[in-house]
Amino acid sequence: YGCRGVYHACEVARGSKILTQIRMYGNMMSDHHAQAYFDGICEVLDVRRAESKPPPWVGFTESNVCQCCSAEFSWHSTSRTGAQKCRDKHNCRCCGMLVCDPCSLQRRTLPKLGLNTPVRVCDQCFFSAAAVM
Repeated sequence: YGCRGVYHACEVARGSKILTQIRMYGNMMSDHHAQAYFDGICEVLDVRRAESKPPPWVGFTESNVCQCCSAEFSWHSTSRTGAQKCRDKHNCRCCGMLVCDPCSLQRRTLPKLGLNTPVRVCDQCFFSAAAVM
């Protein structure tokens, strides 16, 4: 399961009622091949060994503006639907800020968090030397 941009693993009994509450998405079945499982397990192990925990994330309902550029998350951003409005918001994996898509196009590894493949980061973290350390 994912939490604040990193994956975790746990064992759940096959008959557990919690399994009936998992929401299925279109890409979930296509992600179930051997390499995806292996990559997921490797990430879980890296995150468990990481020296730092991921930062708390700003919730999607906690801000109406990008915390990098102060642009408003508005209905006209790309679509007139609430679902699309939420898709325009992203959390930086490095600092947890809520940022717009243009301010989060960059990717970088975050070894302190156990994220050894490039992940979404905001422009402030991408260009900050402290984010690498």
